[in-house]
This record gives sequence, C-alpha cells and structure tokens, in this order.
Amino acid sequence: FVVAWESNGSSGTDTSSTSIQTQRYAANGAALGGQIQVNTYTTGGQLNPQVAADGAGNFVVVWNSYSSIGTDGDSESIQGRRYAADGAALSGQFQVNTYTTSGQRYPAVAADGAGNFVVVWDSFGSAGTDRSSFSIQAQRFAANGAALGAQFQVNTYTTAAQRYPSVAVDGAGRFVVVWQSLGSSGTDADSLSIRGRRFAASGAALGGDSQINSYKTNSHEIPVVAAAGAGDFVVAWASFGSYGTDSMLSSVQAQRFGCVFCDGFESGDTNRW
Repeated sequence: FVVAWESNGSSGTDTSSTSIQTQRYAANGAALGGQIQVNTYTTGGQLNPQVAADGAGNFVVVWNSYSSIGTDGDSESIQGRRYAADGAALSGQFQVNTYTTSGQRYPAVAADGAGNFVVVWDSFGSAGTDRSSFSIQAQRFAANGAALGAQFQVNTYTTAAQRYPSVAVDGAGRFVVVWQSLGSSGTDADSLSIRGRRFAASGAALGGDSQINSYKTNSHEIPVVAAAGAGDFVVAWASFGSYGTDSMLSSVQAQRFGCVFCDGFESGDTNRW
C-alpha cells in the first residue's frame, strides 16, 4: 500500500510551501524505499492528495495546486502523477482539469485492476450546465495516462453547492461518484444531503444523480465510497444527529447498495438506487 500526504516543506526540492509526499509499504507494514516528493511544480501550496492503486501495484496520486505546471494559472488546479509499483515515476506531473476558470479543489481518484483511473473534484463553476456555485467534475484516464474523452460534469442537480466528491470503481471499470450537496432534488431539503451517480466503464451516465441518505434531519457531509469487484458498494458519511442511538452531536452513517449497475431502485425506497 501507499500513503500520500501534504507536508509543510519537503526533504526534496519543494521548500516554497506545502508539498505532496508519499511512502510505499509492504503488506507486513515494512517501509519500501524512502519517502518520495510527488510534485515537481513547487510554487505555492500543493494540497489535499489522494492515491489509488491498480491490481499490479502501480499507483496514481492526485492533488490540488495553487496554479499549475499546465495551462491553469487562474486559481487552484488539479494535478496528478503516475508511478510504477516499485515507486519509479511513470510520468511527469500533469494537469487533470481542462476547465480552468476559478478554483478546482478536493480531488479523489479510483483505479480499476488494469490501471485505468477516474479523477473527480469540485469546481467553482463548470464547463457544463452548473453555473450556480460549485459543481462536481470528472476525467477518465487510460492506464498509460492518456485522457479518455473530455472532462465532464457529474451532477445533474445544479442548485447551490456540490462539493467533496469521492469515487469508486468496480472490477469491470464501472464507477460511482458520491458527494455532499446543499439541498437535494429528493426528499432532503433540510440542509446538506449526500448524492451519487453511476457510470458505465465508457463514461456513459447510468441515470441522473440521486439522494443517498434517508435520515434527513440537519446536515450530512463529506461522503466516501468503496466498491467490490462485482459492483456492490457502500457509502459512509458524517451526519449531525442520527436515527440510531447517537444523539450527542455528529455520527457516522453508512448505506450499502447491491447490484449498483442494475436498472431500477432498491425495493421499498424510491429515493435510492
């Protein structure tokens, strides 16, 4: 496994502000090699890294950067870099986003067994239909780092802010994106809700986005998602309150889904897949 983090300074070349660092580990927890500085663009802050590995142990790190080694000099951009299982760089640093107006932040990444990967992030504005506030954006990549298609908008509910996405890929390359939404086109109009949308391996959307949380009181924030090889998945998030036993302040909630890429809804709940 690989751990990635942001560091104030670096034992490498980045002494400007925060840098992105990684460390590889064997299955028994022993460190493999030394700590690695991921970013080669060292001006300003490099923040919020996420990492995903394929079946062979090759991995990709993504993060948001103040400015860019590429074309995005407007504000924050999304950057990435690919590595082999032994920690050798397979690419230079590259810019993920093609929509460059205003800030691109809080990326997440997931890879399939063959090394194809998907990056998602929140964007202030969108090249798509969401001009309300923050939108959820995505870009697919082949295992060799080549972009597969164009950047696209994930969310179909476009009122107010859509933020803090997470993504998971199943064994066939199909993927699901979840995020935090201010409001909902479903039943949760109280405050922040959790929403998600499914996609085929080709990037084709499998329906619109849907509300995931069924407990609707107060706010539901910062979701994460993980998928099994056959497409079953689970979403977890922070909730202010709970319909369980935790009424102290915030609780951790989760919802499991089966047959995520089947048509139709779960029995008895028309607000979820």
